[in-house]
Amino acid sequence: MRILCFVTPRRRELTKHKMASHGASSGAAFIVQRVREGGRVVIPFGDADAFAADIARVLATTSPEQPITAFHWDGRDGDDDATDDATEVLAHALAAHAPALQALTLRHWVFRPKGIAAVANLVAEHPALAVLDLSRSSFLPPAGLLDVVAAAGRSKTLRALTLDHVRGVVGIDETTVALVVGAALSETRTLDYLDMRRTYIGPGVARAIADALELGTSKLAALDLGDNVLGDTGAVAIAHALRVNKTLTTLRLDRNSIHDVGGAAIADALADSPECRITELRLEGNSLSDAVMFPLLLAQGRTHRMETLRLDPQHALGAPATMAMRSHALRLATERRSTAVRQFLAFMGAYVPGRTLRPTRGSPAAQRLVFADGDHAVSWRVLAHLIRAASEMTPDVDEA
Repeated sequence: MRILCFVTPRRRELTKHKMASHGASSGAAFIVQRVREGGRVVIPFGDADAFAADIARVLATTSPEQPITAFHWDGRDGDDDATDDATEVLAHALAAHAPALQALTLRHWVFRPKGIAAVANLVAEHPALAVLDLSRSSFLPPAGLLDVVAAAGRSKTLRALTLDHVRGVVGIDETTVALVVGAALSETRTLDYLDMRRTYIGPGVARAIADALELGTSKLAALDLGDNVLGDTGAVAIAHALRVNKTLTTLRLDRNSIHDVGGAAIADALADSPECRITELRLEGNSLSDAVMFPLLLAQGRTHRMETLRLDPQHALGAPATMAMRSHALRLATERRSTAVRQFLAFMGAYVPGRTLRPTRGSPAAQRLVFADGDHAVSWRVLAHLIRAASEMTPDVDEA
């Protein structure tokens, strides 16, 4: 059973209307009525503190036959915040009366000292909590975020931690953030998803995460560090970890001020490491030149497991990449005939180095690379086959 709470700009009027339509005279009665009707509660509210207290009372009387498994509170559209006392009351109620809670979401929340301590204790000690989402929340003081991260490391059940757009790291010494994040990843034995997109972390935190990945103490399968400031230093550290890590499958490093040094390090790690398990890699929004694009495509061709490689939507292949792929395509054409090779040769015959390419929409299997003017196209899968051939591996081009 789930409890979903949302703030709305028309909070008081809508709350009054909702309660009246359900024959309820109070917030608690309204919540109970909605639980009984469908097990899903959506609360537009005006007084966050009052409804927090109402929810706490409802949790205290929840039947064991209908346990609360998910709690979601999103204050996105509201203009008043729950106080520190309300956060503490909610966290204590969830800890005491929701032993089956598996997912906790507190988005657009403002965490203050007492609430931070209560939530951190809930995360560390709860017997079932597996998913924690604090997206777009703020911490006052900022160091409170690190208390929650440390608690996530101590949890014996938490599998996913989402801190997307959390405003808390700014103003804290990066060395301190790196120590706490690294220690949490080294301590946890259950966390396999970490989202720290746009939390303004830098290369120091990237190195701490990379150390945990490299030493094998972290079991992360998905890591989202997009829209931060990792730079080449952070990218190189992550690339070094990819050479030995056997658990990570999804890596998102888009929009991180990564240049050719970092991009080349990642391409080399993907191409040279038999241990690498990456199936999705996002690098769009970085400053990668043609000299790095081709090695990345080459790595995708060599790595049969990689299903998704996201680069910038428009990118020009330089002369070296053009010549290499064309020469290997010609060699293939003399060895075996196929529609795929002829299609590729026609595509490359019309290509002028520096001419812009863009991928079409659709699944990776159906995606095609076309010129910006759309007059020629080649299947992305065919391109991957040709790149694999260019790496002198056994070509696997589908016959017509």
